[in-house]
Amino acid sequence: MKINKVMDTVTDFFKENVNAPLRFTAIEKTDEGWYLQLEVIEEKEYMQKYARDQIVGLYEVTLDDEMEVTSFKRINMRSRSMAYEEEATS
Repeated sequence: MKINKVMDTVTDFFKENVNAPLRFTAIEKTDEGWYLQLEVIEEKEYMQKYARDQIVGLYEVTLDDEMEVTSFKRINMRSRSMAYEEEATS
């Protein structure tokens, strides 16, 4: 299944470059390839050492049709126990 291949590709990329646990929250096929959103546990060891709540980063990732990661960026961060703040719309 193609979505499994997309997930495997992104998981391998994040293991190699970010080395943090992740959870997919959105996967969409686009005209250019794939768009994904995922949550990543940030600085897990530091937060556990100092008995702090874990920090979760929300990332956007894009892949081209050849299943190569073409971009990724963190778009938000929060404490694990808090909800993401919604951006105000006008």
